[in-house]
Amino acid sequence: KGRVRAAAFATRAEDDALRRAMGPSGQRRAQSEYDWRAIIPAYESLWRECAARRQTDSRHASAGWHPISSGEQETNGTPAFAGVTADGDLRSNNPERGASENTACFHPAYPNPFAVFGGFASGTLNAEDRLQIAMPDDAIAAILKHDMNFFIPELLMPQPLLCEMIAAMRHSGAATIGDMLAQFPPTERPRLWRCLGWLLKHGIAMREAW
Repeated sequence: KGRVRAAAFATRAEDDALRRAMGPSGQRRAQSEYDWRAIIPAYESLWRECAARRQTDSRHASAGWHPISSGEQETNGTPAFAGVTADGDLRSNNPERGASENTACFHPAYPNPFAVFGGFASGTLNAEDRLQIAMPDDAIAAILKHDMNFFIPELLMPQPLLCEMIAAMRHSGAATIGDMLAQFPPTERPRLWRCLGWLLKHGIAMREAW
């Protein structure tokens, strides 16, 4: 395969007319397949197809179950599903998944996160855990400047306070979560927990070995 690729590159390097022809051809393909005028209708077509499938699949619709994934393993010949009950709880019909029987969800189409991520290695943060800043200031600034990293900003601290917290954590070396929580009124502690999770998610902070 490597020789075939090398030969193809050599052919293009030596053939000026071929390169000139391939350029416009690639541009036309990009415009026809990746322009928003092509992408949006493709999504709309997919949504209509999915809606039609939900309407025609009476078994899933009547039970209120939504498939977790197309490749989900079956148990005793019955596909695994996650769905929402009348009181808004998300349930799974597969007890072997280890999912919580009553897990609140934000949308009925979202699968139970305890089921989806059940195979992931994880731990639970507690007040005794120590966190330290693991990223240089310039890299942190690059994350902070993008709005997409704050798509629900009201759930986190304002950026100036977040930067102050990062600076304090860097100065302290490895502060315990309990020490950080103690500096905030109880009403603000849930927001602090979310900020700590945000720092861990983006790799800004790291926890001392589990």
